[in-house]
Amino acid sequence: MEKAYAEWNETGREGRDGQNAYASLYGGWMQDVDAQVLGAAATTYSPASDPVSEPAVIAALQGGAAVTAGIFQSGNPATFSQLGLVNDHAYEVIGYDADPASATFGTFQLENPWGSYEPAPLTWSELCAYCPLLAVADGECTVPAAGANFQAPDAAGGEVHAAALAAVVASGQHMPDAAWVDFAGNGNSHFMDAAQDARIRALEMVLAESGR
Repeated sequence: MEKAYAEWNETGREGRDGQNAYASLYGGWMQDVDAQVLGAAATTYSPASDPVSEPAVIAALQGGAAVTAGIFQSGNPATFSQLGLVNDHAYEVIGYDADPASATFGTFQLENPWGSYEPAPLTWSELCAYCPLLAVADGECTVPAAGANFQAPDAAGGEVHAAALAAVVASGQHMPDAAWVDFAGNGNSHFMDAAQDARIRALEMVLAESGR
């Protein structure tokens, strides 16, 4: 999906530099990317000033919606560093610990898209201190595979999906016509032909340089 997004940037409709390069994806705004990639509108919350944002974010996470957090350093740099946070960086919020018996009860777990430098679980007060804005996508977004009848809620999001799926089809590899690939929520995939590894192969093909 990231590769397709970088390629789609070349159309000039992404609002960036119009280059076909991963470097062109640096920066930007989370709500825009939700619309362009997920094909879903998003609501922006300010944790520190909006009293309804905490229950809204918890409900969104429990409902499988995509939640992203813009993190910026403030206050004591040592505390910020101790939490394992990166300044001026967007994270996915992947969960809320609602188990009263858990040692991390009441905290939010963020995930770094780099795949490293993962932060510690954050309390709501810590999110208020270091996250001026959260973006919550409206509902889950499931993307059907090639051959399925699909109308994206957002035209730009549909183009990104089409670029990703075209990359899979162009590679000449197998992709079940009845497959539905879930790129959001918990990442589950459901195939009528029960091919367990189809989603993994499809995503690898999207990222592959060969046959593009």
